[in-house]
Amino acid sequence: MSDLISEDTAIGADGAVTGTLHYVESMETFPEGENSGHYMPVTLDSKYAGKDITVKGKKTATAQDLEWLLYVADTSSKFTFETAEDGVFLTLTFAGATLEPNKIMAAAGTPVATVKRRTAKK
Repeated sequence: MSDLISEDTAIGADGAVTGTLHYVESMETFPEGENSGHYMPVTLDSKYAGKDITVKGKKTATAQDLEWLLYVADTSSKFTFETAEDGVFLTLTFAGATLEPNKIMAAAGTPVATVKRRTAKK
């Protein structure tokens, strides 16, 4: 998974993600519209093994998996993990993370971001 995130990427005790999420050109296991971009791999503690875990973000999924791969649309993305027994036990936020730009688009001259400039009134 190191091709998805930088070595310094971490999840704080409060669920805040820091570090860099690399841009991925093609993630075939994701649906159209989410098959390129940024992804966060998450491995849950073994104490959740065998439990139905619900992850709520832009979409909701329930499974008994300990390993999750989340599509992170932007730094305002938020994911909650919960079980029926424990309720919400983890909320991930990405405000402190860096999302690496798409290098192909940037190299082609396509603006990654635009800045509106203010002009002084005379």
